[in-house]
Formats: sequence, structure tokens, C-alpha cells
Amino acid sequence: MSIKLAILPRTREGLSREGLQAYLADSHGPLVMAHGEVSAMFAGYVHHYVQDEPSPLGAALADRDALTIIHFARIEDMIASKASPAYAQIVGPDEDNFRELAGSLAMLLSETTVLAGPEDVARKLFTFRHGADAQDAEGWAAKLAPILAAQGEDGPIAAWRINTVARTLEGPAPAELFDEVSLRGPIPADLADALTAAAQAYFADAPASVLVTSPKIFVSSQRIETMEMSDSGLPPIQRVVTGHDENGRAIFKSEDVTPTKMIPSGDASFLTIWSTETVPADLNDERDGRDLPTGLTLERGSVIRITDMLPGKESPFHRTNSVDYGIVLKGEIELELDDGRKKTIREGGIIVQRGTNHLWRNTTDQVCRIAFILIEAPAYKHNGVPLDEAKPEQVHPAYGEMGE
Repeated sequence: MSIKLAILPRTREGLSREGLQAYLADSHGPLVMAHGEVSAMFAGYVHHYVQDEPSPLGAALADRDALTIIHFARIEDMIASKASPAYAQIVGPDEDNFRELAGSLAMLLSETTVLAGPEDVARKLFTFRHGADAQDAEGWAAKLAPILAAQGEDGPIAAWRINTVARTLEGPAPAELFDEVSLRGPIPADLADALTAAAQAYFADAPASVLVTSPKIFVSSQRIETMEMSDSGLPPIQRVVTGHDENGRAIFKSEDVTPTKMIPSGDASFLTIWSTETVPADLNDERDGRDLPTGLTLERGSVIRITDMLPGKESPFHRTNSVDYGIVLKGEIELELDDGRKKTIREGGIIVQRGTNHLWRNTTDQVCRIAFILIEAPAYKHNGVPLDEAKPEQVHPAYGEMGE
């Protein structure tokens, strides 16, 4: 079950609505995205900037200039993002530049989808149902369904979700239940009248407050619905690549979410993140490093690869002419050297592999995910004689051209 976090900041004293929104769009949002310890955990990250526009569904919610919604695939991801050094030292302190802590609100939400649809729209409407509670979500969804169906596939309402507050993290929630509506265009009078009548009947004339917003999507939450899991059963890997524009300024060049794929041996699944043909790398080479030909290592250059080792599986013994840095992201792995000595490296542990003959073994009942960074090196010389390489694809044909 995914986790949905809604944040309503109280604009910092002396900062206008336009100033807050500009800071969020141009400074804070990009800052969050630049720190993977924080944003790599996001399964969705959208700012909603409040507009001075009337709505036929209610009066404006006072003193709010923006609303942020963040999705996480798991509660553990949310905890890890907030607990990261980047959040504590950089992202968290930056929040003081645009918000007052007193009066800011944060809520964990439970979501009911009445009408599925895109979030990439010109306007989003949030309607806070004062006096309603979480128990009303199912009945309200049943009331809305025929009204939304009657507008047709290309009606002005592209999506409708009902959010109920599961837990407040900061401040009191403005309402225990609120609608989140994606709009293709203005709501015509007859549809607005039908929606208002339904709300008055269901919520017994309880008041409603509205935010009309313009969304800015940093990470689309709709990838949760279409996310392809890795062959190992673990989530796919988010990759963000930076570069430069024509003026030499930093840009986000690309972003993708890609699963690891099983190798023919069935021992593990792999995903190449990036590679270079030289060390040092050529930063003017605009090719996608994932597309460059790599074996287990390059004859020259570097590669970073994700390896998911399956439970009870092991690699063959192998030796490569490279310095390898292995970072255990999930689970634990056993490293065995050619004399039979073994070490277990647990989650968060790091291995520095310096051209030795070794194998990897997963002795647990859980998948172990490791990030490997391999950098070219000349062969280790023993008594002046270089030791021969023994790449996995040479030792075990099923490893083909892939590896750590």
C-alpha cells in the first residue's frame, strides 16, 4: 500500500503568495530533487500553487498559498527520506526560508479513487468537507460515481480522488475528508449544481472550503500504477541524470525508473545504471552511459550496476582487473575468497574489492540488492607477474555479457 503525505505550509511572514510559489518552484523543489537521499524515495512529488480564482463548489480556504503532495511506495521509504542527512542538513533547514512552522500542516492520507485520470492538468481543485470524517468516503464516492459518469469520457473533470486523514503530523487538519479533483476545464453550471446538491444532501449542508491550484509535477505519482517490478521482486530503480544547457547551467537531463532483469543463470537480476569509456570520464560525451557496451567490466572506463542476488544463490568464483566498490542497499551478502575465508556484509555495509578471486553468496531467504561501481585497473602483479582475469562469463557461460 502506497503512502500519501499532504503538506500545507504557512507562508513565512513578509513573503507574498507569489514569492512563496516562486521559491517553491525555482529553489526548494529543485533542491529536493537534487538530493537523492531525500527524493529517490519519492513515488510522487507535486506542488500545487493556489490561484486567485473562484470555484462554484465552495469559498476559498483562507491563508493557504500552496499544497504539496508526496507519495511513497512504503512507509519505510518515507521514514528513510526524512531521516537522511541531506534532509536534516539541507532540505529541512531550507523550509524555514518559505514557511512558518507554527500554522503549517502535514497529514498522512488514505485515498479513495472515484474517477482515475491524469494529474498533468492545468488546474486541480481541493474541496475540504468540514464536519465529514473518514467513514464518509465510501458513501460519498458512491454518490459521486453516477454524476461523474454522466459527464462523458472527455468531460471537464479528468479525475476525482477522496482523501481522508489517517494521521496528522503537524497541526490540526483543516478537514478529515477532502476531494482532489483534476480539471480539464471550467466546471459548467449544470454539473456544478449537481455536485453541490449531492454534497448538501450527503453532508447535511456542512460547509466546504476550496483551493483552486496549478500543479507543478516533479515526480509523477502515476508511475505507482504502472510500475514494473524487477525480476527479483524488488522495486525498480530510479535514475536521474544531470547535464548542462546551452548556457552552461545545470539541468536535469533525464529521469527513468527501470527494473532489474534476470540473467540466464537464474542466480541474480541486473541493471546497468551508467558507464564511461575512459577514466577520467569525458563530461562532454552526451551519449547515455547505459547504452554503451559493457561486459562485467570494460577494457577501460567505469560502470555502475545494480545486482539483485536471489535467496540461496551464489556467483562463480571470478577475478577482474578493476577496483570494485560494492554498497549493500538491502539484505545481506556473504563474500568468500579463494582460500575459503568468508565475511558477511549487511545492509549499509561497503565492500572494496581489489582484483581478488572471490564469489558472492546469498545465504538468507531474502533478495540482496547491491550497487557495484567498477573502475578500470591494471592487473594485480604477484612477484612481478600479472594474475590472470577470470570473468564470470568466462567461468559460467550463463552470465553472458553481464555481471558484477
